[in-house]
Amino acid sequence: MPRRIAFLFNYPLADNTAWKQHLIRALHGQHTMLVVFGKTHIVDYARAYQRKRQEDNIQDAPLLSHGNPRKLTMTVLKELGVPVKRVRSLNHDACAQILAEFQPDYVVTALDHLLSKRIIGMVPTALNVHYGVLPEVKGWNATEWSLLVTGRLSVSLQRVAWPVDSGEIFMTRDVEVEPTDGMASLREKCQAVALQLYTEFFRDPAKYEETARSGREGKTYYVMNRLLKQQVLEQIKAGRFSRRQVGGAHD
Repeated sequence: MPRRIAFLFNYPLADNTAWKQHLIRALHGQHTMLVVFGKTHIVDYARAYQRKRQEDNIQDAPLLSHGNPRKLTMTVLKELGVPVKRVRSLNHDACAQILAEFQPDYVVTALDHLLSKRIIGMVPTALNVHYGVLPEVKGWNATEWSLLVTGRLSVSLQRVAWPVDSGEIFMTRDVEVEPTDGMASLREKCQAVALQLYTEFFRDPAKYEETARSGREGKTYYVMNRLLKQQVLEQIKAGRFSRRQVGGAHD
């Protein structure tokens, strides 16, 4: 069944995330789509760069992927003819007006900030993929906290809600953690699972909405400091997490 799907992303001049591009390609021709980019000012890029430098403060393992530089997501959208809008902030009036005019059935979010209650409340269902164990581990650095607190890692497709990460959980898939992994390679693994979950969800959204699990339980975690991040990396290298039995999807 064709649906109207809006995507909320940031940094149109820098976004080259492969899973977003693959998802849009997979849905192209089946659904009516619109992409709205926020954080379009040069100041936003500078702030993101500084924040990334502060957060990437550990000696990490190399990425899994190598080869040619990726295309910008904007380039892929132009190739496919997907309409694009740009706003300074996805929480501002301009974005609200765009969504009100487009009237999406679903909104797919991939952001580095929280959506306001106003934006969430004006759309039927906003979706997000959480790179951590839900409902136990919510909030920032969820991958690192999941490993440290639960000893395992999973990715969940959830409804965006307030408080953060408390919406219904539609699907969950475990991620295998190997001694050769670092946070960068685990992020790539999580992104690959994100693509799988979204693709499966949009084949039959009603199925997963009917079987959704509550996301209300659990605890919210905040930015992890450097010493704890390094401890998580050492435990990964020691094989602490690779010995765990990894399952499949939990729908």
